[in-house]
This record gives sequence, C-alpha cells and structure tokens, in this order.
Amino acid sequence: MMDKKCSSFLLLIVLIFHALTLAAATKVVIVEVSRDIDAGALGIIRKGLEKGEEVKAELVILKLNTFGGYLSSMDEIIDLITNSGIKVVVWIPPGGKAVSAGAFIALACDRLYMGNGSVIGSSEPRPPDPKVVNFSAAWIRSLAGSRWGLNDSRVRIVEEFVLKNRALSSLEALSLGIADGLANSLSDVLALEGVVDSELILVKESIIDELLSLISNPFVVSLLILIGIITLLAELTAAGFQGLGILGGLLLVAGLYGAGLVGLDLVALALIVAGGVLLAVEMVKTGLQGFGFIGGALVIIALIMYFKSQPYIELTLSMVYLIPPLVAFLALALYIAYQVARVTEIRVKKVEEELIGRIGVAKTKIEEKDKGVVYIMGEDWSALSLKGSIEPGTKVKVVSVEGLTLIVEPV
Repeated sequence: MMDKKCSSFLLLIVLIFHALTLAAATKVVIVEVSRDIDAGALGIIRKGLEKGEEVKAELVILKLNTFGGYLSSMDEIIDLITNSGIKVVVWIPPGGKAVSAGAFIALACDRLYMGNGSVIGSSEPRPPDPKVVNFSAAWIRSLAGSRWGLNDSRVRIVEEFVLKNRALSSLEALSLGIADGLANSLSDVLALEGVVDSELILVKESIIDELLSLISNPFVVSLLILIGIITLLAELTAAGFQGLGILGGLLLVAGLYGAGLVGLDLVALALIVAGGVLLAVEMVKTGLQGFGFIGGALVIIALIMYFKSQPYIELTLSMVYLIPPLVAFLALALYIAYQVARVTEIRVKKVEEELIGRIGVAKTKIEEKDKGVVYIMGEDWSALSLKGSIEPGTKVKVVSVEGLTLIVEPV
C-alpha cells in the first residue's frame, strides 16, 4: 500500500516538473515575409514582434524573401526592429533574396543568416536621384555602423549596395563577414542560435494583412477612389435611394486609407481625385465633353508621379496585371457616360409631356424642401411636395417637373 502511494507521489512530482519545464522552455517566434515590402508585410512583422514580447521569446526569426517595396513601409519596419526589446534574426532561405528595401531590413536585424543561392544587396534608388542616393547611402551606413562600427570595412561594402547597386551571393556575404552564417533550413538557424529545443511559435499571415497589402497597391488605390467618386455622384443624380452612395463612400474611404498606407503625396492624390470627379462629370453631362479623357490622363500622371517618388519599388509583373482592369474601367466609364448622356437627353425632352398629370403613390414621406420617392409609370422618381407634407401610401398627381425631380400634390 505504501509502495503504491509512493509511486503515485513520484509520478505527480515528475508530471509537475515536466509541466514547469515546458513552461520555462525557450520560445522562438517565426515570421515569414515572402512578398513586397508593403502594409501587409508591416502588419505581420509588427504582430511577430508583439507576440515575441508577449511570450518573452528568446528571439524572433524573420524569414525574408523579397524584391523590395514601399519606402514608408520599409521605414516603419526598420523602426519596429531597431526599437524592439527582443533579438531579431533574419534568415534569407535558399534561393531567396533580400534586395532593394529588403537589404535595409536585413541589416537592421541583429544577425543575418543566408541559404545557398540566396542574394542580398542591389539597393540603388530608382531613378538614381543624387539626393535620394546620398540619403539612402547614409541610412545604410548608419544601419551597418550600428552592427559593426562605422570604421569597419564591411560598412563600405554594404554602402556599395546603394552607390554601385552591388549584390552579394550567400557565399560572398559569408566570406566578407556580412552574413553571420550559412543556414539552409530553419533547423540550421536554430542550431546556430543555440535554441534547438525551443518552442516554436509561428505567426501566420491573416486576411487583414492580405487586405492591407491589396489596398496599399497604388493601382488598387486609384480604382477604389475613382469608383467611389463615380458611384457617389451616381447616387446623387439618381431618382430615389439606390444604395450606391453607401458603396461609393466605403470604396472612397478604403481608397483614401490605402493612399495613406503607401505614402501617396497630396499632389498625386489630388490628381486622382480630380480625375475621378472629371470622369463622374462625364457620366452625367449631356454628350461627350472630353472630361473622361482628361480624368484618365490625370490618373495616369498621378501614378507615374508616385512610382517616380518611390526609390525601392518598380513596376512588377503583378502590378502590370492590374493595368488592363484600370484601362478597361476607364473605357467602360466613358462608354457608360455616353449611354447615360443619350438616355438622359431623351428623358429630359419627353419627361414633362409623359409625366404631368400622371397618378402615382408616395413610397416615402415627401416634403416641400425634402425629397421623397414616388412610384409612377413603373419607376421610382425623386419628388417634392407642391404644398405641405405627403405621407407614404398617399396617391399623388404630378403637377410639374424640375429636371428629374417631380413636383406632386395629393389626389
């Protein structure tokens, strides 16, 4: 009996010890970024660092594979890493790359590991404006100096990433002391850091990160703003509530938020908004006025201005895929404008003779100064009361027409 009690007691001690060991195990957070450096990448890196601090992780491993990205996102990511109270290790996997903005982020980390066939560097701004080049060279010197000291020969090597667009293979980076080790797998990184038996916590990309990445694309931003403005104006000119205003407002807000994410300057943003307004005017004006062509040209100019202001992102294949929808949308907008103009012109000419004297039903409350909706001749129309208030369900007669607004009175 005593032996049985002793065995149970020993088993309990072993279980408690095992639980305490697990609780005290070293934790390592893994964050993977295999995309452009944009708002989505910023979001997942921020989550990874926050998770690392939350669980008191030994380090955060950033698996990085990128061609570069937006200056504003790169700047925020570097700030997050350098101001973090946790060790951040970057790993460029075999065949991967950390070029352009990616090289800056890699050098901001505490240690750098590279896999076979990986590349780092090629960070010359495009176009190579002297002011931007000098600023970028000073920035990368500062990051390198924080790691090795400003007088270290490696600082001059990474400075050539900017000044000479130099790139290094994994073996070159290792031999020159830029990389801290060769790692062809996550296990290699853990071994080099001495945390093989750690608990691994993977921070995954969320739908929000994907959405942030999508709306931080300048082409998508342009489309959202354009469609938002046009649908808002369509709601204002339509008879009755169509729901377009809500959709347009949401799209416009999303577009403006995306413009903030990508650092769209006010001039480019103003050109896009102006282009949207001109396209919307084209849709409601009688006959083609040329506003649509001018609006489309303004949007294209704004996008060119934006890309020229971004030193570490260029038109990629994924971005080029978005150009046909943008052009198609502009062409569709012009076609719709022409059709709407024709229909509106015909309707304006015939509306008075067709509607005056017709009997309909008030669908909403109608005031002398506040428009309501009436149902007449199988359609909903915006309407004002000739005198007094008209309650929903009241039969009304059209006494006059002002534009596309009916003036009605109770029957």
